[in-house]
Amino acid sequence: MSSRHGYPLRREGYRWETSRPAHCLAFVAPILVVFHVGSAYVRAPLLATADLERILGVFGPAAWYLPPVLVAAALLVQHSARRDRWRVRPTVLAGMAAESVLWAVPLLAINYLVSRLLATNGMLAAGGTPTQVNVLQALGAGIYEEFVFRYILLGLVAWACTRSVNSPAKRDLITLVVLLASSLAFSLYHHFPWFARVGAAAVNLPEFSGGAFAWRTAAGLCLGLVYAYRGFGIAAGAHVVWNLYWVFVAAA
Repeated sequence: MSSRHGYPLRREGYRWETSRPAHCLAFVAPILVVFHVGSAYVRAPLLATADLERILGVFGPAAWYLPPVLVAAALLVQHSARRDRWRVRPTVLAGMAAESVLWAVPLLAINYLVSRLLATNGMLAAGGTPTQVNVLQALGAGIYEEFVFRYILLGLVAWACTRSVNSPAKRDLITLVVLLASSLAFSLYHHFPWFARVGAAAVNLPEFSGGAFAWRTAAGLCLGLVYAYRGFGIAAGAHVVWNLYWVFVAAA
């Protein structure tokens, strides 16, 4: 792995450890377990999982179980490709949890600024829905939206587009374009889901507005930068923390 200027990053230290797929998987796995176990008892419709299930529908009834398997498999394949060690350190996971809270603060600031400038509200529409459903949706959206829009659309696409580019400046430009595109897709998806047309009404999709679109695009850019510099685990954690903040504080 190399830095943005081509110098190799040291395979040690806290910053390196937090980006390791093994730590990312260990960090998000409990959240995935709570979301899916809770959803088995309390219906908590989520567009991201519904769309993944439709994409994975070729596997038949087993598609319902495959979204978390897909997340785990992707991280394990990345782990194997990087030839990382398997050791997971609890102190690193604790640091990732603390960073998730810290990186949710910029989202709070962005939400405040955009709401003042464009008269819009936050990311999660929680009004009128039971708290347990909102909590489960907050957990699931934090993981699966980061997996789709940051891990796949930003991480994998940027890697595929830059792997044969030798110029650091061109790599940075391509990555920036992909970051912007993934952020726009992230924002649009909340209003116009790709596949889950039938179940969309149950998720209470927010009405489209310029302010809401600008807020979610800015939030996507922020989370994309967190993903690029701190890794998938912390980006997903920050997204979850923000969602929970909106459930328990902002929308209370």
